[in-house]
Formats: sequence, C-alpha cells, structure tokens
Amino acid sequence: EPGTSLDTLTLASMAAQQEEHRRFFAKMMALLSPGLPELVSRLVVLNSRIQGLSQRSKPVTNVFVTFETEAAQRQVLTMLSNSSIAKHRGLLFRDKVALKAKEPDEPNTIRWQDLNVKPKMRARQQFLTTFATVIAIGVVALIIRIVNDWNVLFSSFGIAIANVLFPVFGKLLTNFESHHTESTKQRSLYFKIALFRWVNTAVVISIITDFEKTLSDEQGLISQIYALFFAEIVTTNAIQLADIGGHISRHFSAPRAKSQDAMNLSFQGSEVQLAERYTNMTKILLLALWYCSIFPSALFLCAVALFINYYTDRFSLMRTWKRMPHLGPKISIFSRRYFFPAAATAMAVMSSYYWASFPFDNICVNEDETVGESLSGTWLVDPFDDGDNETLSVNASSPVHFHCRQDFFRFHKNASSKIDERFPFIADNQPEGSEWMTEDQDSVTEIWGWVAVGFLCLFAIV
Repeated sequence: EPGTSLDTLTLASMAAQQEEHRRFFAKMMALLSPGLPELVSRLVVLNSRIQGLSQRSKPVTNVFVTFETEAAQRQVLTMLSNSSIAKHRGLLFRDKVALKAKEPDEPNTIRWQDLNVKPKMRARQQFLTTFATVIAIGVVALIIRIVNDWNVLFSSFGIAIANVLFPVFGKLLTNFESHHTESTKQRSLYFKIALFRWVNTAVVISIITDFEKTLSDEQGLISQIYALFFAEIVTTNAIQLADIGGHISRHFSAPRAKSQDAMNLSFQGSEVQLAERYTNMTKILLLALWYCSIFPSALFLCAVALFINYYTDRFSLMRTWKRMPHLGPKISIFSRRYFFPAAATAMAVMSSYYWASFPFDNICVNEDETVGESLSGTWLVDPFDDGDNETLSVNASSPVHFHCRQDFFRFHKNASSKIDERFPFIADNQPEGSEWMTEDQDSVTEIWGWVAVGFLCLFAIV
C-alpha cells in the first residue's frame, strides 16, 4: 500500500505472512521464481555480510580519481606518465613513491571485489581453468573419434553442438578467476573458447581421419569438412534464433513475476558474451584457412557462413540479446594481434603439408624394377580393408609399387636410428628411397615449404 514503510522489520513481517499462507504448489513455484520471503532472506544475509566486511581493514591497492573536466584528466596523466618527470616536478606520493597513473576502464566494467587479489593467485586460478579446458578438449575429441567411426555427419553435428555448449562451461571456469575488469575477464574467456573451438573444429578431424582416406569419397577428410561447415551453418544459427531461454523468461517467468521490477528483468534478453561471438567468427575462418589447399570450396562456404552469422547476430542484437557493459577494444585488439597472425601461419604450414603429402595413398613407385610374369594378370583387391573389392590389372612390365610413408607429421627412424628431417615439407626431406613427388609437386612444395618457414618466423617475432 502507498506509504508503507519498507524497513527490514516491515519487510520481514510481510515475508513471514506470505510464507505462512503458502501451499505446496506455491512453495514449488518459489523455487523457480523467488518471492518476497526468499528476497528478504537474501537481503538479510547480504546486509550481515556487508556489516562484517565493513569491520575489516585492507591495504589500499587502487585509487580511482574523478575529474571535473577531461582536460584536467589528460594533464594529470601526462605529468604522471613518466616517473622521472614526476620526480623532477616533485609529484611523489609522500615525497617517496612515484604513482602509476593510467586511464581506467568504464566504471561499470570494474570488478571491485577482485582488485586486491594477488598476481600469484590470479596466475594459479588461470592455470587451473586452462588445464580444465585442455581436459575438456581431450574428452570431446575422444567422443568425436568414437562417433566419427560410426557416421561422419553425426560427428560433424557433434562438433557443432560442442562448440555451442562449451561457452557455458567456459563461463563457469572463468567465474572462478579473479580479474580487475570485465575486459580482462572477457579476454580470458575468449582464450578458452577460442582454444576449444579451434582445436575441436579444425585440428581434431585432421588427427582422427586416416591419412589414406584424406581424399576418399566416404569417411574422407573432404566430406567431413563439408559436413562440418553444413553443421556450423545450420546448428549454431538455429539454436541462436530459437532463443529457448529467452522465450521461457518472457512467456513463462515474466507473467508469474511478483513485482513490476521482476517482470521487467525477465524482458532484459539473453545474456551474450562478446568473447563467444568473436570465437564463433574466428573458428569458421580458421577452418577455411586450415583446409583451403585441399578443399578450396571451404573459402566459399566460409563466406556463406559468415554472411548468415552476420544477419543472425544482427537480429539477436536488436531483438533478443541483453545489453552488455562497455568493454572497450581489448578483445578486438587481442584477436587482431594473435588470432589473425596465427591463422595465416596455420594456413601456410597446413597448405605446405597437404601439397607435399599428395596423393595421400602411401604408395611409392620404383621405376627401376618391374613386376615380372609371376604377378601379372587380373587381381581382386580390397585396398581399404572395408569389403569394397576392386579389380586391378597388372602387366609384367608394370613398375613395382611399394608402401612408403607420405605423411610428414608421422616421424619415424631411418636406418641410422636417427629421426628423419620433416620440416620444412619439401622434396629434399622425403625419406631416401621412398620419394613420391612429381617434378611439378617438387616446385610447388619448395615454394610453400619456405613460405611456411617465413610465416613461422614472422609469427614468432610478432
């Protein structure tokens, strides 16, 4: 009623009265949509916690200063930017310490509760959460390997679904970390999601696919790449447009809210992470660059995927997403500084690898030796041991073919028990006596191999 006091005692009395008249169904609904009794209990706990924290004293580690004008702020930042200048002008704290002054992030991005956390503690937390991310990558890769042996399309949709679900797990991990600002928290989340999605999307299928099946029509790498693009285009955007959580909040929680403010909160929209949106774009771009040498259509599919993602994100930004705090350009700078050089380097190295490994059959030819009469004739063979027999005609004058290793990533020892040189992926680094490259392939791999070395050196420098 108008004029009713909202002090703690009055609220506690109203909450007790409501709780006394609740029935079983109302108690169950309170678990989904907290009412006045639950909110008052939380208010009491928070007030007690605030009173307890106010009794403690902590050393000051950060001081935030506000200015009347931007000109005054710039003047102070300029004068305190160099400790020598500050000392010369006598601008020392208590005549001893030169203060480190810098322009802070937006006020709504400061994480006040984490400002006093020590660097060692932050480093330990980030190490543990990164380790958990690596474990998640290994578990998902194992599941994808099992599903891939059964059906390529299902494994592609499994990868796409894992890419959609991992940001939730990554956010839970990042919540255990201490960060001074939301920008650094988003950057940490970006790293975890990017690491998971890049490995899960591009690297895993390269590892789990048999080398001899790279160019196969079925269960081959090309078909998996196409299926993966199809799954990324369909699955990710369909889940985003469905906005299941947003519909539940607007159409189920909002009508059952206990107050106008609670109902308004139900219409805020779905929470979105800027780091997740960046990695959603970069994983598709990395997938295209990783396989563009053996599947050039990946660049076209990448353009289609990014085009659809743009309009999907545009719709979500205007209709379903919650407003985000002003995070600044840190994530974009981080992505531009590290991702794009890494993606270009990966493209150079993998293009060199695929050009050098062609034709992906692990068969070499000995032109100096022929088959002879003992093996001439027509034979029924099963090259992939999958029950699919093929007819093979052999002449007595046919050169001898033998098994060799064309996969540069599979190191092995030579006759002198030394590891063969495998990088750069050029004709000179083929195993002696097991050469398979043609003359044109020699020329192309020579160029790509040293280009890959150049990209690696530039990436290490940058």
